[in-house]
Amino acid sequence: MKSRHTSFAPRLLLRAAVWAAFMLCLQPASAWAASVNVNCTAVAPPPGVFTSITAALATLDNTGTHTVTVTGPCTESVNIIQRDRLTIQAPVGQPATISPPAPGPTVVNINGSHNITLRNLVLSV
Repeated sequence: MKSRHTSFAPRLLLRAAVWAAFMLCLQPASAWAASVNVNCTAVAPPPGVFTSITAALATLDNTGTHTVTVTGPCTESVNIIQRDRLTIQAPVGQPATISPPAPGPTVVNINGSHNITLRNLVLSV
C-alpha cells in the first residue's frame, strides 16, 4: 500500500502569497510612490497638476518615495516636516525658482525629515 504523504510547504507558500497580496490591496493608494506636477504660473492647470508645492505635498503621505516636479517661479514658503524619501525638482534644463511671499520668511523649511532631495531649484530670498 502506498503512503499518501504530501508536503504542506507548497500550500503554506500559496497561503502566504495570497495573504501578502490581500494586505497589499488594503494599503491606501497614497502609501505608494507618487509623482506629481506643479505649475505655479498656471491659471487653469490640467487635472492632476497643482499650482503650489504646498498643495501637491498635502496630497502625498509622509513616507515616499515621492517626486514633485516644479515648473515656473513659485511664490510660497514650503514646509517639509516629518517626511521621508521626497524629491522636489525642476524639469531637466528648466530650473524653477521658489521665493517667499514676503521678505524674511524661510523659503524651504525641512524639519524632522530624511532623504529629502532638492534638485535644479533656485531658492530666492
